[in-house]
Amino acid sequence: MKAKLFLLIAAALLLLNPESGMCANRELVKVTRIETVKAVMKRGKLFVAVEGMAKAKALIATGGRLLPHSADRQLNKDGLLEYDLVFTPPHKEPEKKLGPVRASLKESHVPAGTKGVRIFAEYNQIDGLIPEPKKKKK
Repeated sequence: MKAKLFLLIAAALLLLNPESGMCANRELVKVTRIETVKAVMKRGKLFVAVEGMAKAKALIATGGRLLPHSADRQLNKDGLLEYDLVFTPPHKEPEKKLGPVRASLKESHVPAGTKGVRIFAEYNQIDGLIPEPKKKKK
């Protein structure tokens, strides 16, 4: 009984360790580069899908996040909304190989005159323009 209790407490201390356990507060880091950006406007909402590469060894794409590039969330001079593609790196030593990172976003409050998005990475940025609506044939 005492051995089981000891193991339970030891496991809890290891897992809840703020340095390396489940409670570890790791920083978000910009991805190394952006590969593709797709922006679509549907029913007044902006849908964005982004794929990039980062130092995260993974065969399956790592989940990333799109965060606003600036605090004001206004259109830039080109009429684009700006975002940073970030991810949480592995808590072990940094990887030397690049792995895929994907993120998507649904923005409900889109300013009038939005032409698309600009996504920033550590070494590049890519614009994703919203396609013009197709004209209906009569």
